[in-house]
Amino acid sequence: MKKKEPDRRRGRPRSAEYEEAILAATYALLAEKGYHGFSIEDVVQATGVARTTIYRRWPDKASLAMQAILTQISPYLDFDERLPFAEAMKKQMKGLAGVFQGDNGRVIASVIGAAQDDEQLARSVRDDYLRPRRRIAHDFIKGAIRRAEFPASSEAEIEGFIDLLYGGLYFRLLLKHKRPGLDGVERWIDLVFAALKK
Repeated sequence: MKKKEPDRRRGRPRSAEYEEAILAATYALLAEKGYHGFSIEDVVQATGVARTTIYRRWPDKASLAMQAILTQISPYLDFDERLPFAEAMKKQMKGLAGVFQGDNGRVIASVIGAAQDDEQLARSVRDDYLRPRRRIAHDFIKGAIRRAEFPASSEAEIEGFIDLLYGGLYFRLLLKHKRPGLDGVERWIDLVFAALKK
């Protein structure tokens, strides 16, 4: 991987330039080599940033990898609160399905797969990615309940609804029995909603 100097645009703090360069290089290495295939030393070689600079911000490879992924994909995962609940859910899930295409899908699958036998990485996936995303979805659904756009539900039912909606996308991503694309996403959500109303 070719070394890339941090961007030094006028008026930007050097620390921000280094962070962007480190995260971009980490993500590129994840896409190229997978989680097990890349190292902190690879990031040092790609960016020219000192190892101590990296460890000052990220205590381990797992936290660096997760931050690189979140920086790349988070802008596509927010709910559009201007839309009715069902439409906002469909739009957000289409965004997630889109994120799972190409390099993004390979990187996320690599990290989730590696987490099965790496407790440090598993903790980072849970604490930095999974739980925050579930909390956002949970709060969005609670708002829909208050607006009478979603059936009154217990906490367990809300958690089950989240599993039903998103589990299929991750199943496709990890087991590759079917491409985790946009096909059928709207129908999928409609079926889950219909089941809730019975």
